[in-house]
Amino acid sequence: MTSQSNQPSFHVTVIGIGAMGGGMARALLDAPTTKTVVGYDRAPTLVEAFYQDAQTAGKASVTATPSHMSLSTAVTHETNIVVLVLQTEAQCEAVCFGANDDEDASINLSTLLKAGSGVILCSTVTAVWAKKSQSNLSIQGDSLCRLS
Repeated sequence: MTSQSNQPSFHVTVIGIGAMGGGMARALLDAPTTKTVVGYDRAPTLVEAFYQDAQTAGKASVTATPSHMSLSTAVTHETNIVVLVLQTEAQCEAVCFGANDDEDASINLSTLLKAGSGVILCSTVTAVWAKKSQSNLSIQGDSLCRLS
């Protein structure tokens, strides 16, 4: 993704914007290479606060507003990088491949990400899960980078 000035232009969604994820997402608001940054969390107060910060930075998504936030609005056809900052492997599994609390099982990263997107994993998971997930996402043309 490049803009007219030949700078990369990324649409990033950070899933899990608590203490660690929120800091990462806010740092991305300052990055010159990010065009939009969406913060997704099950805590509406965190989503609202982050959305206000993204608006102030001029990097809020027009489709992922706090009042209509779900995984399928946080990860759109424009999203090319997803950063997972979740507490448990079970949460990662639900977001990547299974049912979420507010949506059915067919709505997850494996179905929402466009081909060529990247997933950066910052959650503590087993090596077995990370390898399985990388394989499952790679089948769809997405890639998983594990940072933990």
